[in-house]
Amino acid sequence: MRKSRKMLLIGAIIYVLVMIAIYMGVSVYFMKHFFPGSIINGIDCSSKTVEEAENMIANKVQDYSITIVGMDGKEGSISGARMNFAYVANGQVQALKDSQNPLVWLYAYFNPESYSMVAKTTYDKEALRSSMEKLEFFDETKIVKPEDAKIVQAGTGYRVENEVAGNELDKEKVFELLVKAVDEGDAKLDLVENDCYLKPAVYATDESLTKKVEVLNKYSNMTVTYEFGSDQEVISSDTINQWMSLDVNNNITFNESEVSDYVDRLADDYDTYGRSQPFKTSRGEHVTIQNVTYGWQIDRDGEKKELMNILKEGKSVSREPVYAQTAFARGENDIGDTYVEIDYNFQHMWYYKNGNLVIDTDVVTGNTSKNYDSPIGVFTLQDKERDATLVGEDYRTPVSYWMPYYNGVGIHDANWQPVFGGDWYKTHGSHGCINTPINIVSVIYDNIEVGTPIICYQGSTAAPPNTPVTPVAPETNTPQSESNTSQSETNKPEGETNKPGSETNTPGSETTAPQSENTPQTDIPSPENPDSPDGEE
Repeated sequence: MRKSRKMLLIGAIIYVLVMIAIYMGVSVYFMKHFFPGSIINGIDCSSKTVEEAENMIANKVQDYSITIVGMDGKEGSISGARMNFAYVANGQVQALKDSQNPLVWLYAYFNPESYSMVAKTTYDKEALRSSMEKLEFFDETKIVKPEDAKIVQAGTGYRVENEVAGNELDKEKVFELLVKAVDEGDAKLDLVENDCYLKPAVYATDESLTKKVEVLNKYSNMTVTYEFGSDQEVISSDTINQWMSLDVNNNITFNESEVSDYVDRLADDYDTYGRSQPFKTSRGEHVTIQNVTYGWQIDRDGEKKELMNILKEGKSVSREPVYAQTAFARGENDIGDTYVEIDYNFQHMWYYKNGNLVIDTDVVTGNTSKNYDSPIGVFTLQDKERDATLVGEDYRTPVSYWMPYYNGVGIHDANWQPVFGGDWYKTHGSHGCINTPINIVSVIYDNIEVGTPIICYQGSTAAPPNTPVTPVAPETNTPQSESNTSQSETNKPEGETNKPGSETNTPGSETTAPQSENTPQTDIPSPENPDSPDGEE
């Protein structure tokens, strides 16, 4: 029995020792091999050495590819081979193996483990970029660029045209995300989820667009009407729309060049300032007068600015243009029926008001022997002044009534003149002004308005001696009885005209005419300027 027990004990010890030897032998094996059930990045590395495991990982890396998913489910892929993708051993697999205690291999057998690691890889980024750019996503023939919602014309109005989403990608953003995905070993990159598509900056729902459409549609019915007396000039909505455009930010702008051209054309058509003036004289002559500073004249710069403001306001208006100068009447004859008429050849002046003859009188105009000719033209009465002092280079003369109309030339009383009319002006005339009897000029002064046209011309023939002047208003016969001029003023005796040899009292003057044409000029009383026959300009 003892011997039997002893043998049994020895057998048990031997068995245990054998089992220990076997276990230790297996443990020695797993010192260089992975435990059963060891999974690394999805690869079964059971009983594999580190080198074998790395080869398996390298083989799997060679099969790597990444799928790129875009809009509408469109896909593209890039294989590892196209980017020269390869595994680089860097000790991570060895570290995983070292983390396994070979003495616990039996436990590991019943409790397998999976390992995950970021396998170090290498690839050619330029090859990756080149492969990416060859994908259909970047085919220029298939790319639709995004477009902002915009305002477009629709018939006579405007509407908002929807934006275009397009399918254009932000190429640099895609490449950055692709590099990151490859570095991390990702198998998929979703371009929509990563917001890689370029987008319109402005959408049809943009409130500013709808408001601008409302403003623009106001212009579809807008007109600008210019009033020229009974005539009109209308800027239609079609013309306004042609001038109008939208900038890149959908702001309304107007073509200033076209607006400027329009105002210039308007002025060319309707301005009368500076144009020769046909005129029917009181004596029935038809004359054409140059040097016209009277008339309608649009302020071109002022009107261009005002029209631009009106267009920007967007409201229909009816108005007159901005004028630099206005006239008394409209139409071809903008002189109208209120004016002063002066005939230098006849030395006579008429004043009509509302078609009625108020005054006709002999006058004294510029001294032609000294080249002080009174200016010819159609002018505008610039001012009215009582008790003015006329000042020149060699005179300073007070007058009771002063009505200037052109470059210092005007109508005024002249109590130093002994006679009016005839040829007296040729040697005893003024420096250009219209010398008028004081009782006559006072009536003109009381009735005339600033802005009245002054028509000055040279009649074609001289008035016959002792022939009364019979005024005739243009297009209107005015009774002679409306004249305030005395018979002695309008009808000069022949002797008075050519040879003032007797003392003649001129209405409104206390001066005495010189005894003969050779009488020194100092015989004509003019204390302010004894060297001048008229003592004024």
